[in-house]
Amino acid sequence: MTWGNRIKMTVGILVVLALVAVFTVIFTQRQAQVISTSAAIASQDFSVGTDYSGTVTSTDAEVGDRVKKGDVLFSLQSPSLQKDLADDVVVPDTDAYTVDDDGTITFMATVDGTLSQLDVREGGFLGSGTSVATIEKAGTLFVDADFTLTPRDYERIQDGATVDVMLAQPAGRRGQRRPGQRADQGRRGRGHRPRGQRPAERGGLQRPRRERHAGRGDHAPPRRRHPRRARGHHAGLPAPDRGLTIPGARRKTTGRSGRRDRSGSPIASGPARHPREARVEIRPAPRLPTLRRVLAGVALGTAGVLVLAGCTGGSDTDADTTGRPDAGGDVFPASQVDPLVAALPQESVGTVPTMRLADGLVPPTNTWFSGLVFGDEPTPVFPFPISFQLTQAGFAAGLPVPVASEKAIVSPALPDVTLDVQASATEISAYDDVSVTVAHLDGDAVLGHTTVAEGSPVVSYTAATAQTDTLGTAVTTVGDGRGTFTVGSTTWGVAVTDGGLDGTAVRLDEGGSVVLVPLPDGATDEQVRTVLDAAASPLTSVTTAHRASGSGSSAVSTTELGYETAAGGDTLLVPAPHMGDAATGGGTGLGYDTIYGTVPLSIGSTLAFDAPVTTASTGLDLSGLSDDQRTQLEDQVEVDVARTAETPVDTYYGGKALYRSAMLLQLARQLGDDASAETLRTSVVDRLDRWTDPSGCETREQECFVYDPAVKGVVGKAASFGSDEFNDHYFHYGYFLYAAGVVAADDPELAERWRPVMDLLAADIASGADNGSFPDRRAFDPYWSHSWASGYSPFADGNNQESSSEAVNAYAGLSLWAAATGDDALGDEASWMLSGEASSALAYWLAPDLTGPTSAGYGHAIVSLTWGGKRDYGTWFSAEPSAIAGIQLIPLSPTSVSYLTSSAGGGARQIARVVDEASASGFDRPLGDYVLMYSALEGPDQAAAALTALADLPETGIDDGNSRAYAMAYVMTAGAR
Repeated sequence: MTWGNRIKMTVGILVVLALVAVFTVIFTQRQAQVISTSAAIASQDFSVGTDYSGTVTSTDAEVGDRVKKGDVLFSLQSPSLQKDLADDVVVPDTDAYTVDDDGTITFMATVDGTLSQLDVREGGFLGSGTSVATIEKAGTLFVDADFTLTPRDYERIQDGATVDVMLAQPAGRRGQRRPGQRADQGRRGRGHRPRGQRPAERGGLQRPRRERHAGRGDHAPPRRRHPRRARGHHAGLPAPDRGLTIPGARRKTTGRSGRRDRSGSPIASGPARHPREARVEIRPAPRLPTLRRVLAGVALGTAGVLVLAGCTGGSDTDADTTGRPDAGGDVFPASQVDPLVAALPQESVGTVPTMRLADGLVPPTNTWFSGLVFGDEPTPVFPFPISFQLTQAGFAAGLPVPVASEKAIVSPALPDVTLDVQASATEISAYDDVSVTVAHLDGDAVLGHTTVAEGSPVVSYTAATAQTDTLGTAVTTVGDGRGTFTVGSTTWGVAVTDGGLDGTAVRLDEGGSVVLVPLPDGATDEQVRTVLDAAASPLTSVTTAHRASGSGSSAVSTTELGYETAAGGDTLLVPAPHMGDAATGGGTGLGYDTIYGTVPLSIGSTLAFDAPVTTASTGLDLSGLSDDQRTQLEDQVEVDVARTAETPVDTYYGGKALYRSAMLLQLARQLGDDASAETLRTSVVDRLDRWTDPSGCETREQECFVYDPAVKGVVGKAASFGSDEFNDHYFHYGYFLYAAGVVAADDPELAERWRPVMDLLAADIASGADNGSFPDRRAFDPYWSHSWASGYSPFADGNNQESSSEAVNAYAGLSLWAAATGDDALGDEASWMLSGEASSALAYWLAPDLTGPTSAGYGHAIVSLTWGGKRDYGTWFSAEPSAIAGIQLIPLSPTSVSYLTSSAGGGARQIARVVDEASASGFDRPLGDYVLMYSALEGPDQAAAALTALADLPETGIDDGNSRAYAMAYVMTAGAR
């Protein structure tokens, strides 16, 4: 071999070795790399808000400013704060704000950081209960990344790995659609989120339970922000070509957990998603690039990133975010209810109705829009303040006109505006607690979707294909894609996006929309433009969140409704009267006349309002009774125990009988009557054992429950008052829950024994986890804070509720059952529903404001039947004034004392008005015993008179769910207050 060949061979060997080395390095590096499946930059965000509404007097910071703790952000002058200060209510200064004697609140930064949101302007109105500013805390940025690892790699995770963070390229903002994507794509149910999706997935409220203060400041935890992609670097992050070392890695179990401090306890604030996304790559440690060592480096880096996400808590998108930070989890998830449902006999007790409902949706009985879903023909519904109804080829909407008479205030549905989309059929394609979306079909093809919601005056139609639709009245254009037309005395506005207007023709591109809104009387041209601009983006869904704050008599339950549009941002909102003036900011100076008076039209994205917390109680407070009174009660308890007859076998009267015995049992316990207590306990336990036998309906036709797989709910085999059509379930089951909650309060064995069926009764009316077996919160409407009684709602006036007090009793019973079983998540939800229902019972039934001009001519102190489109003085079962008032009082449980005697109840004057009207023919009338008991709340003299009258009341004058002993105890304790 020549030297030339030797040199060539040597060079060749070196080249081959170099190539092998390079490829080995590349191979080992690739073996060492793990790229995140998703990653984002996150930070701790702190929200600022106020519990007092008012006018912004000054702003001292702008979005983007770097602020330090104590820097002034803005000032607010609040008339309601002035009143509280004048009434000697102490509102202390905190790190978040200072309070001046003239009612001015000065809000300050509570942490060092960057002001990323400030939704205030000088001279503007700021409502209470909303977050108006956000501070990104300095020095808290971190990377939250998800990785996919094999079990072998996961086992090799070690500390000290290094990772690269590369920021992604810009992309579209939240609310923008991808090219070719329809407005409804990517959302379950052809519209928006199904009822029960957690608000965290839609940016819902996530504030902790806290003391009530003038401002929120650092009491509010970071709020989750929707990510957007961004270019470049952010303070606190390394450059993309530098490694980010993540020390202290530790293993992370599957699933996500709430952020916790080092002791393992939940903490009030946590990281929120920062508006930047990123990609994270593991970098191998600088050591010999063997496959084993590189894989070890991969594991190390992965461990570091996992710990970075796990130790800092991530954005916690899987956590419960219904506003109850202390909740123990979802309310009746599928994993809990599925085996319980499977244990019950499956049977439809009533005739299954026709349902216009997309596959996969749980039938929404007992909602304001149930009339659109059930029955051979759809009926009108009332998404306050408008009416809405389906037509053969599209829909019709109107602004109802209130008319008052001596016994009713009515506002029938009006088909003022119509839109013909050439549909041949319709079905409900999606719904949530407050909104509903209708799919308009031509055969199997979807033409488009219409969404309406309570608290929104707009009707939003979005086209699924390019089309030309027809309005019932020609439009006068007032701008690009804007127009108005008048029908009768109402002028309507039209806003078209991705399309055009020409007379009655509405041309829409695929994904284009037309929004219709009634224009309030007296609106100027400038106000019309403002209203149409705010209405232009179609409504898509409404999120619901709730929380509790404060303690004792100052405790409140807050509801927050988030109205979402296709483009994001604000829309038109109409708060209900019970929400108060501060439910939303951004007033337009305009309003609508309704059966509840004149309500304001606002611009915003959130309605937030408070209700005093009502606490469920197992028994009356007998501590103030004299020895003589206690002796009288002991004697009467013995008599009533002896008079306890055979109990009814249907779910309404059977439930009332159980409740009656439970109240007697509690009295016997409190009075030390062990013999009566044992007799009553044995009776109640035996009856509840029978009712809670899961297989009971396999051997008998009464005192048992089945599961209806078609309409999805638990039904008593012996139906009453249309319970087989899902009427009044919460009335019926509330009595069962109250009785079981009282008896099992100190007996965990009993609670566990009854739980398989009692939990199903609770789940039927209070599910909250989209479990597929029941609708979430079957009857409770968070917009109105009250429930709807009719299952299928086959009425032209919408759905209705008669007995507000039995609704309160239902959620009180739910709360007691949650306490007996230790179900914290159910307890939080029950408290929210109980507090809302008690508040609305006073606001709309028992102590309503009937002073406005739209109520002129109505001649009574109360309203006993509330419908979507009218308010009635009457009942379903009797025209007697005692029954009309009594149905708002029954059963006067121990829980009723607190809300009936609150200031919102109207005080002694309102009690006297109600009693005088209801007892004109004496108390020996239907439900007259409850009217008599209620009269005792007026004061000590009235309580003494009521006790005398009660002694003269014949036994036939005592309701079957009541007892003379309990009535006496209620009156005596009222007099001793």
